[in-house]
Amino acid sequence: MKRKTTKTKKTTNHNELSFLNRTMTFKTVLANTLQFNPMNPVVRTDETHGSFKALLHNIRTNGLLVPLVVASDNVIIDGNRRLKCLQTI
Repeated sequence: MKRKTTKTKKTTNHNELSFLNRTMTFKTVLANTLQFNPMNPVVRTDETHGSFKALLHNIRTNGLLVPLVVASDNVIIDGNRRLKCLQTI
């Protein structure tokens, strides 16, 4: 018995196209121009938390290895704790 195969046309909506056309740029900015994301849990930037102390020690020893991800309005998308560590140093 032969199977009949059909090709389906893949449709792309407008949101997918606009996302694909966006580019990520690397910039050096002053830390005091960045804003913490208010959706970030406060415990992650608590200076007495064990993981914060470990990250702080790692950044002091090795420098910042993973860059911050920041939106165009200077709100941090990923890296609130790293920024807090940099401000602490």
